Amino acid sequence: MAGVALFRIGRDLRYEWVFNPQFADSLEEVVGTANTELFPPEDASLLDRLFIEAFNSRLPQAFDMRLRCLKTGQERLLEMLLEPIWNGDGEVEALSGVALDLSPEVERQGELRIARALADEVRRESENARREAEGERIQAEDARAEAIAARKLAEEANRAKTRFMAAAGHDLRQPIQAMAFFQSVIVQRFKEYGDEPGLKAAAALGSAVSSVDDLLNLLTDLATLEAGEVSVHIESFPPLDVVRDCVSELSGLAQAKGLLLRVRPCAVMIRSDRLLLKRIVRNLLTNAIKYTDRGGILVGFRRRGISLRIEVWDTGRGIAEDKLAHIFEEFYRVDESLDPGGGLGIGLSVVAKMARLLGHEVMVRSREGRGSLFAVTVPLASRRNPPGSFGWRIASPVSPTLMTRILRARPPN
Repeated sequence: MAGVALFRIGRDLRYEWVFNPQFADSLEEVVGTANTELFPPEDASLLDRLFIEAFNSRLPQAFDMRLRCLKTGQERLLEMLLEPIWNGDGEVEALSGVALDLSPEVERQGELRIARALADEVRRESENARREAEGERIQAEDARAEAIAARKLAEEANRAKTRFMAAAGHDLRQPIQAMAFFQSVIVQRFKEYGDEPGLKAAAALGSAVSSVDDLLNLLTDLATLEAGEVSVHIESFPPLDVVRDCVSELSGLAQAKGLLLRVRPCAVMIRSDRLLLKRIVRNLLTNAIKYTDRGGILVGFRRRGISLRIEVWDTGRGIAEDKLAHIFEEFYRVDESLDPGGGLGIGLSVVAKMARLLGHEVMVRSREGRGSLFAVTVPLASRRNPPGSFGWRIASPVSPTLMTRILRARPPN
């Protein structure tokens, strides 16, 4: 095979590899070199132009030319066959070439047939590589299109779910309000007649109606949050207003269980969304009342640098350490056996999603059988604050001594 040379040319017009080179004693002398180092300037310039034309045309090229080797001084008539090599992006990254020596001393038919067969094989391999690269590109585009379509379907499903929950919430809220009204009428009548058993039954009915209303609100909030259709309106306001509104709404539930519900004073201003923060605090208070059987609940405030932490303490059942990491997951309930009718387990997941939307941090500390502390950290309005980043974390367990001391403390006059 003395009359055949195989080579590969990079886009920098340098030889990347050579097999059986015609004008050098070893491969190392040719690999990495350019035409100007192997041939006279005129021959090298012409060969460079032909290589550049092959890169630009992106098509196979064939031509004959005479080249004189600078090292040996020999002149050869060569037939050049060039094939483009494609990368995964459909671009020509190199040229694969075959040089056939047509000089009289090596022009034998057998060798030419073998050389041309070898050139055809190189051409076929190049074409196969190009087709494989094109197939991979098409597959990648199809996968991207499918991912975009799936995302659009998921977004539309979320929007449809939100619309359904909004419509269902509107339709269900009216009969719930009617039941609450009739329950209040029944309570009044039983009071007039002094019917204690009837009053207890009416109170149970009122609790059930309230639970259904709370559950409906949570489901609506969850669907709206997942669809990303919640508007945030940041303003400055005193957090005590939000806490007192929530306590006023839930004080009846606490009294019905014989629980002490207390609020510590606070005179600072914060920046948040008033409505969303109220929903967060209300959910935390509702959970505290639901899972506290004796003792009480305290809402306090604690400054942390440029932030304020709104804390909800309770003397309830507490949460085991191995379950704390899951309480903010949707539909997770700590122990269904202890509270079979306690809801769907979405209240804290709504708290987490709303806090994430506002950039507030939610913190939890708990000791099983002793009580829990849930807190949300919000920026103070008195200073310029950096944008918040959502997170929730598990702090050290609640000290039962500290819990008891806080609940027994008398508020300042």
